[in-house]
Amino acid sequence: MLNIAIIADASTQIGTGHIMRMLSLCDYLKQYAKICFFSRVLEGNLGKFVLSSGYGQVYTTSLLPDLNGYDVVIVDHYEVTFGMQQKLRAVLPVVVVDDLFTSISADLVLNHNIYANDSAYQNLVDPETILCTGAQYALINRKFLEHNIENKAHILVSLGGSDSDNITQKVVELLIKGQRKEPIVVVVGASNPHYINLKAIENNQITIVRSVDNMSTLMAQAYFAITAGGTTTLETLAVSIPSIVIEVADNQAKIVEHLNKNNLAITYHKDELYQDEFNFSFPTDKEVKKLEKIRFSDRLDVLVQQIRKLGFSKSTMQKAKLEDMQAVFTLSNETAVRKNSLNTKVIPLKMHQTWYTKVIDSSDVLFLLFKSKDGTLLAQVRFSNLLEEESLIGISLDPEVRRLKLAGKFLQQALDYYKEQGYRKAIKAQIKVENDASLALFKNKGFKILCESDEIVWLKFNIKRDNVYNS
Repeated sequence: MLNIAIIADASTQIGTGHIMRMLSLCDYLKQYAKICFFSRVLEGNLGKFVLSSGYGQVYTTSLLPDLNGYDVVIVDHYEVTFGMQQKLRAVLPVVVVDDLFTSISADLVLNHNIYANDSAYQNLVDPETILCTGAQYALINRKFLEHNIENKAHILVSLGGSDSDNITQKVVELLIKGQRKEPIVVVVGASNPHYINLKAIENNQITIVRSVDNMSTLMAQAYFAITAGGTTTLETLAVSIPSIVIEVADNQAKIVEHLNKNNLAITYHKDELYQDEFNFSFPTDKEVKKLEKIRFSDRLDVLVQQIRKLGFSKSTMQKAKLEDMQAVFTLSNETAVRKNSLNTKVIPLKMHQTWYTKVIDSSDVLFLLFKSKDGTLLAQVRFSNLLEEESLIGISLDPEVRRLKLAGKFLQQALDYYKEQGYRKAIKAQIKVENDASLALFKNKGFKILCESDEIVWLKFNIKRDNVYNS
């Protein structure tokens, strides 16, 4: 299991959006990783909420904390600069969550806004940086994606986790001024500093609630919602309710512009609310047309796979040692490994022990193991018959490696090491005819088919002395 660090903050000034969307991502990652948040102690921080959600929380004064022991770091923070990203990247793979479109040093960039696309990062990231952009990667809680249509019951107001300017109260006043008669449900975040003042305006029509756990239901029950231009906007679109979106921060300008241009919401800047004689234009199902067919969060599985793949990218290769005997035994008897082996029978432990102790000291065998940072055995590659005219190669992969398509990376490292150690003998592989994945793997690395029977395909790989693999 991977160890993932997240650098993100929440406060009355910053808001809670960074932490909340990271918690949504954690919901998809938690079955594969141990996750810990690194945050500063700011007024209105969500450290206790993170802990209550089942994740680790480390309080730090630095945005470059000690991440020794972690496999990958996810950065969702405007103050972690390009130079700081480079320093982090020198230690471990870095994922940056972005919506500012500035230069970024990262192995993967995630921008889940509906207006984002890969081309916008053409000159902002390294060519090899993985890009995950657009609403298909939206970090939305599963509840919003699985909502059922509810009977309409109220108007929903939710202006973010902190709302330091108390725009919420102004919105409620404008709704009353506009003579709305529907019940008004106002949701405020745990770090909202105006909660007590807002509770004072509560009456038979207005309900003020804080830190709700049924937001998706409240949203589905709304005639329309009034929100800020953050993640809540993605949630209203996912639930398909009309909305008024208010730009309350500079980083929301692009999404507000996009919503307005595409008739996805009625939009305002917060300053407009304070103009004399201002009145909302209220949306209806007919007035707010969804002109785009937006696919929300349907590629989050791809994002998770890429993050996991990055986490294993720093795996180490080493020669097999006596203390690895049990791990090799377990992997060698893994169901798919046995199924794809020429001998499909389960290997008895005593037989394995006798064989293994001979193999690791044999000059006729080069036995390489690939391990994650926590020492988990991910793959083994064995070159045998080194004293004969041609070597024989075999590879066994942990199910995790197969699912993440890391086999090619490990096989290439093994072939490179074989050559670096001075071995010049051609290499043969014997693969079952029905093992399409292994056949494709070896062919992709330059192995050519020599011959085949009804059951086995023999492949060969020649090595030239000029460090060029050929066949």
